[in-house]
Amino acid sequence: MTVDIQRTDSADCIRLETANPDCAMIWLHGLGATNEDFVPVFKRIVSSLSLNCVGLFPQAPTRPVTFSGGMSMPCWYDILGANPKRIINEDDLQAAAAGVHHLLQSLLDEGIAPQRIFIAGFSQGGAVAYESAMSYNGTLAGLITLSTYIGRPMTPANTALPVFCAHGTQDDVVPIALGEAALNDLQTMGLTPEWKTYPMQHEVCLPEIADISGFVARQLGQ
Repeated sequence: MTVDIQRTDSADCIRLETANPDCAMIWLHGLGATNEDFVPVFKRIVSSLSLNCVGLFPQAPTRPVTFSGGMSMPCWYDILGANPKRIINEDDLQAAAAGVHHLLQSLLDEGIAPQRIFIAGFSQGGAVAYESAMSYNGTLAGLITLSTYIGRPMTPANTALPVFCAHGTQDDVVPIALGEAALNDLQTMGLTPEWKTYPMQHEVCLPEIADISGFVARQLGQ
């Protein structure tokens, strides 16, 4: 089914919305990417489920990345090293999460219920999604993390948070071992994440999007 989706662009965020939205997703892109990356994924999910939905796609600031030899690129936080576990600037990570909380509050102010809002992210954006959702002291529809890792040790504010984690078995950018470590950490924290793997590299595939759609549908009671 085709759903009419309107688009509004600002300097640092893309907003997509259908008529009469009653749910929302915040999508966070990866290192060196742009906020356009997950617009097609959002559209596919919304159309497949016939959702009345808002999608927010913030753009990471451009700044030097230490691990990349000081090259400037869009990034949510500085990466200082990898072995392969990422050594990151945790202050940057928490600042990025605060920005997501600001977007979340804007959705609440519009009247969208927190239990119908998802936070999603890929790669570095997934680490921000972990930080944002697990530090949020309230109810969310769910957390969607793709090809990523947990940026720093933390205690989740809500152990009832529904989580969907996915990773490519051939990922040579963020090795699947980092995703598996995040899965183990989540389980140790008392969460019960859904875990999916796909025969792919550092990317997103159609079966994965279908599984994300299924997760979204279940959390929204469809």
